[in-house]
Amino acid sequence: MRLIIARSNFFSYSETFIEEQINQLEPVDVLFEGWQPSRLKGGGSIYPIPFSILAVRGVLRRALPGLYQKIYTHYLRRFLRFRKIDAFLANYGPLGANIYEACLAEGIPYSVVFLGKENARYLRCPLRDLFATRESHHLCGRIDA
Repeated sequence: MRLIIARSNFFSYSETFIEEQINQLEPVDVLFEGWQPSRLKGGGSIYPIPFSILAVRGVLRRALPGLYQKIYTHYLRRFLRFRKIDAFLANYGPLGANIYEACLAEGIPYSVVFLGKENARYLRCPLRDLFATRESHHLCGRIDA
């Protein structure tokens, strides 16, 4: 299976569980960088220039968020198709809300891992949309402080 894992940070000391996912599941690649991950752990980006420049993406994301999401979904779909990805594992609800349309469009099953307090107001789509498909699977964990 050609699995891809997405996370919001390249590395965070408090996210050792994600490092374990990567080590044990051995994905073909890891996407990272915020709730719309586009950078590859092995180097590179899902975007061509000029979108591969963080400043360009930041301005576009703030000025025209709807358009930016369409651009993101387009290039994520292209990346998934080119890399022949079979499954997508997204860490955290907001990240899952940003990738699910690309996965549905490409027919790729996806899982979203919810850990800690996921706040629905930060999700771009209603949770019912994220959970509504047969292609999705959701893992919930609980962390007690």
